[in-house]
Amino acid sequence: MALKIRQIKGTVGRKQNQRDTLRSLGLKRIGQEIIREDNAVTRGIL
Repeated sequence: MALKIRQIKGTVGRKQNQRDTLRSLGLKRIGQEIIREDNAVTRGIL
């Protein structure tokens, strides 16, 4: 099974570790959507 992840807010004013987490997921802009494998690593990041 896969997870569909969408970025709905921008990163302006967020902490650096939160911006780094979005980058590691592959999200770069508002409204962008990615599909990731549903495993323990992805769940931990979310």
